[in-house]
Amino acid sequence: MVKTNEKVAFLDWVITHSIFTRREAYWLLTYLKDHPTILENVKFVEKADKTPRGMTIIQSSQPDNCFSLVLNKKTITDHEKIFHEIRLNWKETLYVEVIFDKSWENDLYLSVLEDNPFDAWNKQLSQQLEQLIETSVKEITDFANEKQLLEQIDRALDAGDQKTFRALTQQLQKQKIKEKSQIDDNQ
Repeated sequence: MVKTNEKVAFLDWVITHSIFTRREAYWLLTYLKDHPTILENVKFVEKADKTPRGMTIIQSSQPDNCFSLVLNKKTITDHEKIFHEIRLNWKETLYVEVIFDKSWENDLYLSVLEDNPFDAWNKQLSQQLEQLIETSVKEITDFANEKQLLEQIDRALDAGDQKTFRALTQQLQKQKIKEKSQIDDNQ
């Protein structure tokens, strides 16, 4: 769970470093920042429009596209209605998405970003990407296992333990054969 003071720090940064075409965006962000009880129920997510109560604020050059609130699949763009919805239903979770340039390079943004329970990021992975990830994890695991075996072989050599040395060497050879077989199967 993200602490309220982290959310305040992020909103301070957004208010001072972002340029929104409508001043109402600043008002909404400042209102959230200045009301910790409301801010406790705010979750910063991506794709807030997929949530039952999600507000999106965009650093944009288009005035009509600066902010919106999706409330049970109905989009509201009137700042007064958005303000009243936030103020009157302050106990309800509000999912907020702030879109600005290079957001993934901003430590404050990353510190407050939470998973969107209505649109999980891992549901968006393509099958090809999932397979690539699985292959990479397997390669890393195989490499770690091989490194561990080599360290054990070195210790057996240092200790003059021929029996352990032979057993570990055979295990390493079997692992190499298995890896080569899997590579050939994938090609």
